[in-house]
Amino acid sequence: MKLINILHTLLVASVLAPMLSSCGEKDEPSPTPPPADESRTVLVYMVANNNLRSWALKDMIEMQEGVNNGGLGDKGRLLVYHDAGEPTLIEILPNRIDTLETYPYNRYAVQSERMLQVIDDSRSHAPAADYGLVLWSHGTGWIQNGMEMPETRSDVPGHDVIVQSFGDDRGKKMNVTTLAEVLESRKFSWLYFDCCLMNSVEVAYQLRNAVPLIAGSQIELPAAGMPYHLNIEPFFASGKADLIGAASNTYGYYNGMSGYYCAMSVIDTSALDRLAAASRNIFGKAAPGYPAGHTLQDLYPTAPNLHFDFSDYIEALCMGADGATPQWPGAENDLAEFHAALAETVIYEDAMPYVPYGSRLLPLEKHCGLATFVMKDSEDATTNNYNTLSWYADVASALFH
Repeated sequence: MKLINILHTLLVASVLAPMLSSCGEKDEPSPTPPPADESRTVLVYMVANNNLRSWALKDMIEMQEGVNNGGLGDKGRLLVYHDAGEPTLIEILPNRIDTLETYPYNRYAVQSERMLQVIDDSRSHAPAADYGLVLWSHGTGWIQNGMEMPETRSDVPGHDVIVQSFGDDRGKKMNVTTLAEVLESRKFSWLYFDCCLMNSVEVAYQLRNAVPLIAGSQIELPAAGMPYHLNIEPFFASGKADLIGAASNTYGYYNGMSGYYCAMSVIDTSALDRLAAASRNIFGKAAPGYPAGHTLQDLYPTAPNLHFDFSDYIEALCMGADGATPQWPGAENDLAEFHAALAETVIYEDAMPYVPYGSRLLPLEKHCGLATFVMKDSEDATTNNYNTLSWYADVASALFH
């Protein structure tokens, strides 16, 4: 039995009443799309063909619970693409699941071609005035090590070239530059990263023209990820989706649980140009690296260290290891402008006081809601192709003035 059938069987057995239709059966007609001026469709794009696949089932059960409890409201539709078995696009409805599309297994879920096809199919099946997107999988933040596919003609109309995009599918990974290209061509009102390490300034800046709001974490998250049963309702809130409410729900779910950890933030990408200008001004005056004697707040304490707290880094550049010695004339004013821009950019952030490090939890004393990479010299610009990012070209390269 294919895993997709197992998933649906378990969902029906554990969540749905026995008399309701199982996935793939369409005894009842699909609901008529609601009026376009009030409707919202949310697509959960689950790249689950990896060691997180068991959590995909648990999350879909949570989604069903949230839908059954009225989370969709009157005008919402929840679609889920997942590839743990036969790649399938489903719709989760109150007390039932419908299969909308199945896809050939000879494509990776992390190919931009497949992502574009799924987005287009989801909008064909569930047209709406407003679209939200959840990206579910592993995450590596800004790291540009996605494996490029050979340039190949596509069999999907309108999509000519196959390239790598998002997630972790059988070892194939995303490039955030490709993800930005995909999302810029298919506008969403918001993006929620249900994966680790995605809320870095580099990722947010790369996506600034693709999506207005981004929710996610700047640290590693527990494997259980988002509590979907709590977040379906804010995703389909009246008027606009309550992305801050969803991020806050995730943080609150883990806060107080012994041995767990969580940090969440929401980014307003319209403020990133001001943040970039303030950062570029500081980089143009500072020296690469950071002051001797200062220990940067590490957000993913493994070697090599690629994710540090952004504000802690900028503060050290401006005010030295003691936090009180301006490193150039007017550094205090430059830092004040940075903090003002950061406050406009990070519109919500919260964090528990620890980050995971193997079986231990290490102190998380500084957190601004954004991570960053710290270059000590110009050679670091080539680390994991950092110099292919817009943040490097527009902002961080000013360090080497």
